[in-house]
Order: sequence, then structure tokens, then C-alpha cells
Amino acid sequence: MREETFLRRLQAGVHEVFERQLLTDVTLRVGTKLIPAHRLVLALHSPYFRAMFTTGMRECSMDEIHLEHADPHAFDVILQYMYSGRDIDLGHCNIWPLLDACDRLQIEVLVDACCAKMANELSVDNCLDIFACADAFQQRGQCAMLRGLALIYATTFFTAIVTTDAFFELPMHLVHAFLSSDMLCVVDDAHVFAALLAWVDFDVPTRQLHLRSLLSCVRARAIRRPLDVLLTHTAALLQEPIDHIARHFHEAVPPLPPPRPSTIPLLIALGGSNGRVVLNSTECFDMVRHCWVSFPPMLARRAYHGSVTVLNHIFVLGGYWTRRERRACLHLSTVEMLNPATRQWQYVAPMLHARSYLGVVHLDGYIYAIGGFNGMRHFDCVERFSLAKGTWEHVAPMRRRRSGLSAVVAHGRIFAMGGFDGETHLHSVETYDPTTGEWTLLPTAMADPRNGAAAVVLSNDYLYIFGGEVEHGERLSSGEMYHVPTTTWGSSPTLPVCLSGHGAVVWQEEFIFCFGGSTTAEGHMNTVYRFDGVTQSWAPVSPMRSVRSGMAIATLAARPIDISDPAFAGSVVSK
Repeated sequence: MREETFLRRLQAGVHEVFERQLLTDVTLRVGTKLIPAHRLVLALHSPYFRAMFTTGMRECSMDEIHLEHADPHAFDVILQYMYSGRDIDLGHCNIWPLLDACDRLQIEVLVDACCAKMANELSVDNCLDIFACADAFQQRGQCAMLRGLALIYATTFFTAIVTTDAFFELPMHLVHAFLSSDMLCVVDDAHVFAALLAWVDFDVPTRQLHLRSLLSCVRARAIRRPLDVLLTHTAALLQEPIDHIARHFHEAVPPLPPPRPSTIPLLIALGGSNGRVVLNSTECFDMVRHCWVSFPPMLARRAYHGSVTVLNHIFVLGGYWTRRERRACLHLSTVEMLNPATRQWQYVAPMLHARSYLGVVHLDGYIYAIGGFNGMRHFDCVERFSLAKGTWEHVAPMRRRRSGLSAVVAHGRIFAMGGFDGETHLHSVETYDPTTGEWTLLPTAMADPRNGAAAVVLSNDYLYIFGGEVEHGERLSSGEMYHVPTTTWGSSPTLPVCLSGHGAVVWQEEFIFCFGGSTTAEGHMNTVYRFDGVTQSWAPVSPMRSVRSGMAIATLAARPIDISDPAFAGSVVSK
């Protein structure tokens, strides 16, 4: 008899005697539920039961064993695993009581399965709950790893996390671990100060005693704004003069801890045109040393393509490249992805249509390719890539054909702004709701038509679009701001120059970076401007190595690549 046949029959037999309650020799009481079982099967899968039944404990001779604190539903899942010999589906399980029961029974394989499921489901809403749960079980290797993953997730999305109910319910030692993390993604530690005060305010009688020790989480020299309001509030909570608090605050942690690595973003310029050739080169702005460094080149030369970062993987879609010998444009359907941990680009499934001048966004597990141009037609068609399935599918087309559009996501919807339909530069905006699968034109349009503009989202409520062409060859420096909740438009600070074909990213809701672009048909630029939300002004920062127009811009929030790594030695290209 083949081994696999023998094992299959053995598993079937074990499952049958359990289902029919044959040859049972012990009864387990879980809550009010009585479960006939077999000591041998329990001992084979659980060191806890093995010790109970083989070391002379009183349970060896008991017909009924009461399992205190065990959840009946969780124990049903455990028994299903023990008696079937197969992996179990945790899709509908309540993971917390199951993890607790598996930990008590020392069933490592199910502890690992629970941790893997939670790691795959990390989100803004649950990561602190998972962090707290894993902290309670961190003596186990997999739970310690899960705790680390949950902390990384929470520090990456700090701004959103500190508004959740879970943050205000964290115990003090976990608040300290969270807010003192070197990987906390903040550009100004005033946000950390404000968060810890909000946590104390949630339960002042209990928590104000912890305030002084929590001040050590705040890095004084990483604060850019006046602290009068925060210090006044702290003084009131501690019932001390404000000058004492200010002095204590600035002297609390000598020597000062090092800067948080994650407070400095990695901003990456990908491809584009320098006016002569289309590029596959990429470069990265290191804000620690205020310089540009080389970055792994893309597999294909691309200009006027799109990019999006999903879980620190960069996806680059479409665009065009020029054949030198023919001086003809080849529009691309290819898609490539960079895993920063391996520093390798690889092709993934191509789009259904070749397109350049497209809009690209990520929403709810899908990457959307919106509009664009294939050399003959300006598209209204939209397709999306399922990150789970690795396949493309069409969704509803836009109301207007648009190439050179700006696409962003806010309030769970996609906004397609401006562009060119083959005849007219557009000032209309339409929005896609994935729950209905329909595009709707906004009742109010932008003040100016904009083709080849750049757009970002601030605080999930404001759409900021700036630059672009109002007609061929006539570029804008002006910007406009759309407030999604009130559906109103307003003006915003203008760029220092008139641009189109530039790229933009927002960082921590306060900084907007504007990269490259062109000022005339031949005036490609390498300049970079930064908008400061505190001063409400643009200022130049270190220029890129290459002039670039029609590049894509990607942001890596959690520093998956160490710029100081020896692999980057000699790669500093500008100061």
C-alpha cells in the first residue's frame, strides 16, 4: 500500500471515530458544551494534553476534563484540525480566542496560521488591536514577528492611526513603544506631542501620571512649529508653570535621540523624456543628505507613463518610447514592478490597451489605468488590475475622452481631472464610484482647462491640481483646490514657474513636491520645488540629476532601501 493511501485512510478513520463518537475515552467540557474525544489524538497534536495524560497528573484518571477559559467555537476549530489532519479555513473564525486557545494548548502550527492570517489582514482599523494582541503572546516567535509587522504598519500610517479608537484604548507601555519608534512616519514631532496629549485627555485621571514619561517620545529638535498651545495644555495637566514644562521638555532626553529614519521620505523620479531621448533611468531624493542618488533603472524606457506605490512595491504602467532610427513613438501596454527589498524590476501582466498620458491610481486592491492616448485615439476606456488575481479587466468608461489627465483618490472615489480629448483642453472633472461602477461629472468644473497638470490629495478632503496647459504651448503656474465634502473650488498658491508634464507627491499632509516638467516645447527641467503647508509657500530644493518631463513619481514611506548601504557607494549624483 502506498504511503499516501495509508495516510489518507488513517485520516479518514480518525475523523470517522470522532464524528460517530466511537472508542472515546475522555469528555472535554468547554463552557457548557460536552465533547467526547480521544486522549491519543489530543496528545499527538498538543504538548499541553500530552503532559496532562502522560506525567501522572490527576486528569489522567478523570473521565471529564474541564477546560477553563476556552472558547467553544475556537475549540471546535482546533478539534476539526486535530481529527481531519488537514489545513483549516480560518476565513470565518474569530482569531483572538482561537489564538488564545492554541497558545494555551501549545499547538504551534495553528498559532502560526493565526499570525499569518492577521499579518495578511493588517489595516488602519485593526493594526493596533493586532499589535496589542501579539504583544500579549510575544514570547512565541511568530507572535513576536506579528507584533513587529503591526508596529511597522502603525508607524507607517501614523497620521491615520492616531485618530482611531484603538489608539485611545492602548495601554501606556504600548503607546510608548508606538510613539518612540524610530520608524514613526512624521515630518514634525509636534504631531507626536499632540497625539500623546490626546491619549492622556481620553482618561485624564488615570493617564496624567504617565505624561511626563511619555514626553521622552517627542524629539524636540524634530519640531518645526511653535509649541505654545501644546506646552500650555501640558502645564495644565501637570499643574506646573509653563516655563518649567518647556525647560523639562527640551532637557528631558539628553543626549537627543537620532532622527527617525522614516520621517524622511524616499521620493523617486522614474523615466521621462530629456528632450532628446526617452529614459529608463531613475533617481531618488535622499532628504537626510539633501542629494539625489541613483536607483535601479526600469526595464523599459518610458515617458508620460503612470506609477503607483502599493505596500512599498512600485508599479509603472504604459507610456511611450521613441525609436531613434524611425523617430516614431511606440506606445506601451507593459507593466513593471519594483520590489525595493530585492532592488529588482520585473514585468507583471500587461494592460489590455497600450496607452500613454494615462492616469493611474490604486483603490481597494485594484490598480486603475484611466484614459490616455495610443497614438491614434484618445481614450475614455478604463481598466483595472486585481492585485489578488494578477489579471486586468475593463470597467465603465469615462464620460469624456481624456489623455494628459490627472487622477487621484479621495473619499473612496476616483477623480479624473482635466486632460485633452483630441480637440479641446478640458476643465471638467468626473468621479468614479466603485460601489456603483459609474462615472459622474462634477457639477462644477475647474476655473481653467488643464492638460498635463499634476494633482495630489491633502487630508483626504482637498484635491490640489496645479500647472498644465490651458492650450497647446500655453502653460499655467496657477493651482486650484477642490474641497470634496462641500463640492467647492478655490484658488491655491501658484508655482514659481509655468509648467506641464511635471510630477508631484504629497508627504504627511504638509509638503508637496513638484518635479521637473517643461516650460516650453523644448524647455525640459530638472528643478524640484517643495510646498510647505505651514508657510504656504514654494521653495526650490536640490535639482534632479537629469532633466525630465513626463516622468512618473513614486514615494516609499518606510525606507525599504537604505541609502547609506554600500551598494549605493559613489552613487551620489548631485548636492
